[in-house]
Amino acid sequence: MKKVTEAKEAKEFEQKIEYGIKETSELMEGLAELIIFMLPKLKDGVSNAVSALYKEMKSNALFEAKMLNALDKIKDVPKEAKNIGMLEGTRLTMKLLGYIPSIMVALKK
Repeated sequence: MKKVTEAKEAKEFEQKIEYGIKETSELMEGLAELIIFMLPKLKDGVSNAVSALYKEMKSNALFEAKMLNALDKIKDVPKEAKNIGMLEGTRLTMKLLGYIPSIMVALKK
């Protein structure tokens, strides 16, 4: 019974952490996706990159939703950021580190 209770408490703790950084996490993921998309396009100039971004958002509903969702989260990040502790900060850092291989690939294009 004790292990079941501990497992339940651990799961609730994990959910609380994820909820506490939900807006910040979604904003950071959106920005990482934007970076991955824009890096290869920037070699053709900023205006061409912005044009490609506009075309992608108009033709790819999922990409558009991710970008709009990330922008929508900006207003909530300052409230969350005030309460981010070491554990939440580590969780966000680990999530961003997961994007580094994709960013490196985008840089090489």
